[in-house]
Amino acid sequence: MSFNRRNEYKRYIAKQEVQKREYIALGLSAEQIEKIQELDRQQFLSDMRFYMHNQSFNYVNDDFETDEQSPLFKRFFHCLTTYQEPIDKYLGMDIDSDDLIVAIKRLSPIQKEVLKLLIDGCSVEEINKITRIPCRTIYYKKKQIKKKLLPSMKKLFPECFDAKEGDSEF
Repeated sequence: MSFNRRNEYKRYIAKQEVQKREYIALGLSAEQIEKIQELDRQQFLSDMRFYMHNQSFNYVNDDFETDEQSPLFKRFFHCLTTYQEPIDKYLGMDIDSDDLIVAIKRLSPIQKEVLKLLIDGCSVEEINKITRIPCRTIYYKKKQIKKKLLPSMKKLFPECFDAKEGDSEF
């Protein structure tokens, strides 16, 4: 079961109100009630920190591609399996152009990951599922990648670009 901080806080506040009424009925002073509630508050915050940092991964089997996994587990597993390949092999092809290698190195890590997934043939929706990046952001990243790589691509593949600006196979 997942942890929801807002719901837990609501339960805590309701519990505090009930306890305050009980303490008043027992004849405790306002100062004593305040001290008890401060101790309870510190315990609640400690518990919240514990639960936030110790969420279970909730995976059913060893198949890491199931939809039942929590996003936390998917991100954790992705971080474990991420390997930074050399830039010329990063895209799955040998790159002879120094301009293109420099342009790729200037991309942010997110842009590099989106570019790699696009070259692997993933759609925007598939990239969204893999990286948890919103679709609109992926479209924007594609636009940024194209803007950064287009000059070096024109030098490398001049036959793919017409004399008209903007027309290309890329």
